[in-house]
Amino acid sequence: MISEQTDPILEETLFLLKNHDTAVCSGLCTLKRLLHKRISGDSNGDASKINFKQIESRREERTVQELRELQRANPKAHDRISDIVKDDAKAAINPIVIVRCNDEDWLIDGSNRINYWYGQGDKTKKLLINHHMLINFQIAVS
Repeated sequence: MISEQTDPILEETLFLLKNHDTAVCSGLCTLKRLLHKRISGDSNGDASKINFKQIESRREERTVQELRELQRANPKAHDRISDIVKDDAKAAINPIVIVRCNDEDWLIDGSNRINYWYGQGDKTKKLLINHHMLINFQIAVS
């Protein structure tokens, strides 16, 4: 349980992202780093001023095609396919993570699964999304 907040959707996302980095980093630290990387293209920066009070979350569904259309800093960076993605049951367990910042939705986690299903021709498959909106927060685009 994350003591600073009680949003169960955000809590789930932070738990998933906590294991995303090989470095010792919290889920929020990883979320900030990935968001900054997607928007600015700078993998060394972060969005350290984000706090729990600025995040509103909801759960929704989107198709693979809709997710492919999201803005990404480098769409080719995540075209690799891992073995876990090829197992639909395992891949469908974790939600795709999207953050709304700078008036755009940014794909934070789930690129491999989206690219795999898209490559298989399954563009109408509905995926569970954890969608987080940052309130009164902007990241500079380089």
